[in-house]
Amino acid sequence: MPFLPAVCDGCYSLFSSDIYVRSYEVEVFGHEAEPCPNCGSKGHVRSGIYKFINYTLSILTNQDRTMIELTSLHDVMQLAEDGKLLQEHLEMIVIYDLPSFSDILLLLPEDEKDYKLCLSLLIQITASLIEISSQRGNGTKSYEPIIKLYQNIKIKEIIEQIFTNNAGTARRLF
Repeated sequence: MPFLPAVCDGCYSLFSSDIYVRSYEVEVFGHEAEPCPNCGSKGHVRSGIYKFINYTLSILTNQDRTMIELTSLHDVMQLAEDGKLLQEHLEMIVIYDLPSFSDILLLLPEDEKDYKLCLSLLIQITASLIEISSQRGNGTKSYEPIIKLYQNIKIKEIIEQIFTNNAGTARRLF
């Protein structure tokens, strides 16, 4: 079983809480973890992270998606996180320009703080999926004009890649 992920209270980065569990049935949600490797703030283990990541992965990998499509979604969400797009504009772009990802909008709540948290998590998940897909088996297919996303991704792999992206080092999850 993995190290439980914590979410930074300041920058919403996902990082290791340093709590290693043998079962997902353990009740440690709300446990304070510190420091965030990104900004140094404290964070907390939150309930529902595994379900959120799993549902996001099911949306992102349920069809033959390309790296170009996922990169476009990631870039649009990044613009929204940077304050260059309002939530309504993000929704319009996804609905009209990236309609196959429209279910991702169901994960974005109306409340501003929860919206920022969920948007940040979605960006971290998409960045990790892009990274893993670019590393997996696509090296031998570089002559193909369209690179497909790796679809057999496991939630532990995404969390480990997020830990690596945010902290610069991997956490052994197996």
